[in-house]
Amino acid sequence: MKNFTLLLSICLSLVSFSALAHNGVDHSKGDSTKTVALTSSEAFNFARHVIRIGITSERLADSWKESENLSAETITVDDKQQWLVQFSNKAIDDVAQQILFVFLTEGGNYVNANFTGVPGDK
Repeated sequence: MKNFTLLLSICLSLVSFSALAHNGVDHSKGDSTKTVALTSSEAFNFARHVIRIGITSERLADSWKESENLSAETITVDDKQQWLVQFSNKAIDDVAQQILFVFLTEGGNYVNANFTGVPGDK
């Protein structure tokens, strides 16, 4: 499990999220540091991208393609807002690994993913 999270983190750190339609910066106001809040739907889309990378890199089972969206909520981690997006996959035999937690910055960039739901866990 630790290897999965470490490898997923490395893989995702190499992926540029700037190619996505929404990069979390509002350029229309002239302040490139202003974070634009995502909707829960957008947070699910960004987190689904994380899952697709995990499947492609064979760190997640193919059955995660059919996982169910559970919730997307903002949480505070180290005084910063993050998205915590949860997915359920009943096709996984190990009950402890049926819920995947994906952590994103407020703007939608990948932070971490794990099966514990604890920010920073590997």
